[in-house]
Amino acid sequence: GPTGETGATGEAGATGETGATGATGATGVGVTGETGATGEPGPTGATGPGVGDFAYVYSLSTTAILVPANTDVPFNNTGPISDITHPNDTTLVIATTGDYLVEYSVSLNFVTPASIAIVVNGTINPATQLTSFNPTDQLIGQAILSLIAGDQITVRNTDTLPFFLRISPSIGAQLTISQR
Repeated sequence: GPTGETGATGEAGATGETGATGATGATGVGVTGETGATGEPGPTGATGPGVGDFAYVYSLSTTAILVPANTDVPFNNTGPISDITHPNDTTLVIATTGDYLVEYSVSLNFVTPASIAIVVNGTINPATQLTSFNPTDQLIGQAILSLIAGDQITVRNTDTLPFFLRISPSIGAQLTISQR
């Protein structure tokens, strides 16, 4: 016989379990967006330590300069200098307490032996003593010294004999002090 009328819809059944995740789809291609606005500037950093005190003095002469035994080496020219004074031909005076790199040299003009050292306030620093037995040698030294404001620094002929500084165009002697 003929199909009967559709019956009333029954109640919904219970939800089934979640199925497995599907495969990731292909990455789409889109237009790159505009660059964003520049952000606000950051705060200014702390000020650095700056440049410490420094001085450069040297001896340059067209005639040989005699440096008698146990006397300070003369420096008749002043190079760059900042917060250290050069009150006379032989002395540099420290203005600020601190640690300083002291570099010094003497170029000999046909004399032997010869010895030099750094002197602080009239006292020889034995760790800076240099000696040469070569008559045309150059004595070169450096040391880091803890100095206090007012200290007077010289380079001294510590030998019992005089010596002559080399003549120009060579520099006969030089002393550089820079705060660390």
